[in-house]
Amino acid sequence: MLYLFLIEFVFAFIIYLFIDDPKYGGRVNIIIYASILLVITNLLLYIYQASILFVGMLLIKIATRGMFSTLFIICCESYPLHLRSRGSGLAMAVGKVVSIPSPYVLFPLFAVDPYLPFLILSILGTFMIALSITYPSDRT
Repeated sequence: MLYLFLIEFVFAFIIYLFIDDPKYGGRVNIIIYASILLVITNLLLYIYQASILFVGMLLIKIATRGMFSTLFIICCESYPLHLRSRGSGLAMAVGKVVSIPSPYVLFPLFAVDPYLPFLILSILGTFMIALSITYPSDRT
């Protein structure tokens, strides 16, 4: 567990260095890079399955942590306070409500193929890339 924390800390520091760099980084670019990493990792997990499961789950954890920390910064910069607090609260509430029926969706998928959720997450990641590319402004 300590090794995972140290690896995650190193990647958080790398994101900190690149988040304000307009040439290589930028907030939207970090979300695009993390989404690409998620799509590739989920596809590789679907193809190679248990042989790369530990490394794949580590990469997924690092990419989602970097993506969501960057999304919170974009949300803070893009909207005024009264909209930001309502929108963040609504998004968190919807996330919790949607997670309640998720076992009823995931367990039938596991019956078909235990690695099918990785393929579905990879497809959803392509939508995240498309949405990130069309984001109107980056205040880096």
